[in-house]
Amino acid sequence: MASVRRLAPWQWLLLLLLLYLGVGEALRLWLGLLWTERLLVILAALGVWAFINGRFLFASYHALFSAARVRRLPLFPEPGEGEHLLVLAPHPDDEVLAAAGLCAAPGSGGDG
Repeated sequence: MASVRRLAPWQWLLLLLLLYLGVGEALRLWLGLLWTERLLVILAALGVWAFINGRFLFASYHALFSAARVRRLPLFPEPGEGEHLLVLAPHPDDEVLAAAGLCAAPGSGGDG
């Protein structure tokens, strides 16, 4: 069985643009369409590409902007003697992924 190669999003964009340019040129030659109408065909192609790949673009931009916001956050100070640490996590193992170092820090009551 032959393996199917998946196209990257930029390859889909290039393929759709070439397809719509080809369709636009065929319509222009057949119907005599103007430049404005060809531009609208290209914009429609971009709209279709964005509809198909929008979730991937949103996810990558969201991760990029979230990482930039997180870098600006101040570091959380370690709890002092006699202070307690409460970690609320919505999913199992989230407290380990997010606050394991702080939980294990000396003075926080952890095993460290």
